[in-house]
Amino acid sequence: MEKPSIIKRILSFLLRIVVVLALMVLVAVGSFEGVTYYLTGSFYDIRKAGKNQTAKTAKDQTADTEVDAETLSKSMKNTLFFVESSDNLNRYSGLIMMNKDTGAVDVLLIPLHVQVTVGGKLLTEIQQRIPNAGSTLQLDDIARVYGEEKYRIIVDVFSQIFGVDIAGYDVMSQKQFEDLLDKGGSISYNFTDLLSYRDSSGKLNYFQAGEQRVDGPDAMILMTHLDGTAKQESDRLERSNTYLEAWLDKAVDSGKGSDLVGEVQTNASSSQGRDFTEEKEVWGKLRSDAVTVRILQGAENQGLFNIDSQKAKLQVSTLIKQSAEYDSSGEQDTVGTLDDDYETAASSKEYFIELYNAAFRQGLASEWQTYLEEEGYNISLIDNYQEEGPLSTTRIVVSQEGMGQDLLKYFPGADIETGEIETGGDIQVYIGTDSTSVGTSDQSYESYDSEEDTESEEEDTESSTESETDEEEENDKEDEDKESGNSGGTNYYNFATDSE
Repeated sequence: MEKPSIIKRILSFLLRIVVVLALMVLVAVGSFEGVTYYLTGSFYDIRKAGKNQTAKTAKDQTADTEVDAETLSKSMKNTLFFVESSDNLNRYSGLIMMNKDTGAVDVLLIPLHVQVTVGGKLLTEIQQRIPNAGSTLQLDDIARVYGEEKYRIIVDVFSQIFGVDIAGYDVMSQKQFEDLLDKGGSISYNFTDLLSYRDSSGKLNYFQAGEQRVDGPDAMILMTHLDGTAKQESDRLERSNTYLEAWLDKAVDSGKGSDLVGEVQTNASSSQGRDFTEEKEVWGKLRSDAVTVRILQGAENQGLFNIDSQKAKLQVSTLIKQSAEYDSSGEQDTVGTLDDDYETAASSKEYFIELYNAAFRQGLASEWQTYLEEEGYNISLIDNYQEEGPLSTTRIVVSQEGMGQDLLKYFPGADIETGEIETGGDIQVYIGTDSTSVGTSDQSYESYDSEEDTESEEEDTESSTESETDEEEENDKEDEDKESGNSGGTNYYNFATDSE
């Protein structure tokens, strides 16, 4: 057989090379497309599906919340209450939420110097007065620019933030509010530390640490005093929360609720068309177990509070639902009153308990650890909890249903819920601002009815606290150095660390 010519052989070789290269290209392209589809197409589809599902779930939850809030809000009457300082700018304010059907009342304390985010028609209206205003602005700026109209705008701002209708507002001067507090009666307040302040004449005064009798003027000092520290507003809010809970409990239990509403109606400057009829009816029948005082959650940065609208709406929505569930015919006020109930509950001393500081008291979890360990409990972990801001109500999470009931002896207002605990403990206690008085079930205050008891307690306090003040301040300083990670001040309510 005649051999192929050299040209044919070269062409045949080149053809084979071309075929091989073509196959390699086809394989490479196919592989690339397959890998690309796998890496981008498949994973993208999964992400997209997950994102869509998450968005759908969030949308459904939001819709459910809005439906629930819309249904429940028909029973609510919400008003804003302002106490004006002498400079007419610093407002000590709160949202009063009243359920007309169940007779429950919630007071939500609003921090000073608040920064909020608004939008829509409200922002357009504000920009007519403040042309350079963005969606995020300070209420103090609104107060300065709007003058007498400021309350109308502030009502609209908080209506948008909270997602509820606000029926109106009431404004009292500090002196008028002092008189109102006096009519509610004086109480015993536990000062955890010595509190110094200057009166209107500039004279330096102070409250000794320990139980002190507090009337209207003293209460205003508690609720307005700012000491210039990084956590001054947090301390003010905590004091206000503790005092107002005690004051309201005593006032409504003594049957003065309707009279106090009458005082507000007579002395306050209120929004046009404000009708107090429903308030007088509800407050006239109000019981102490139907009243709660809470602090609006927010992030503090150098004295300025930023309100997260989503968290604020959730907080308000939760309070609305709780007030709708209140049963005035039930035994609502029995928790924390009978020691026998705690003795019959299963003991938590055989379990590992974790303590989390969810208030803004420095070293609070450490103090509770010392106390509970002396009571025989096993504390396996202490730390901070900052994810939701300060909790007004202590939360107890248990790994099994029925656990933790005996802890209500120490945290009488706590909510108990069952959940998964991944940190190794059996019970988690998130200590709220209602449990800042360590080792007492009455949360550091009680009604002050006896003048003799008052005087004897004051004499005991003066004789004991004077010698202990220096030692306590030195111990507090040591505790701060040991426990605090707050050298520069964290931005979230200036929580001090409790972790070791």
